[in-house]
Amino acid sequence: MDAVDRLVVAQPGDKTMMDAAAPYARSLAATFHADGDLAAAARQAARTAQQAAEATAELTARLGRSRVLGEKSRGTPDPGAVSFGMLAADVASWLEAR
Repeated sequence: MDAVDRLVVAQPGDKTMMDAAAPYARSLAATFHADGDLAAAARQAARTAQQAAEATAELTARLGRSRVLGEKSRGTPDPGAVSFGMLAADVASWLEAR
């Protein structure tokens, strides 16, 4: 995450993909470190990312494409965060199939 933090302006809370990506990275690292099972860690991290993406519905967009909507974006999850959660779930499924 250090490289991402240096390169990406968005932070969790800005209602962007980072609201799902940051919790995903933390969950993946912690779960993998705890049991060494990459597929299981990826599945747990994907669930975490999807939950975090849904929680963006409560946020006001401050960055990204949705920023022009401001308060109007409340009530709808961030599309980038939702997409990230979907991608994470697909990666987890691929790993589980191996």
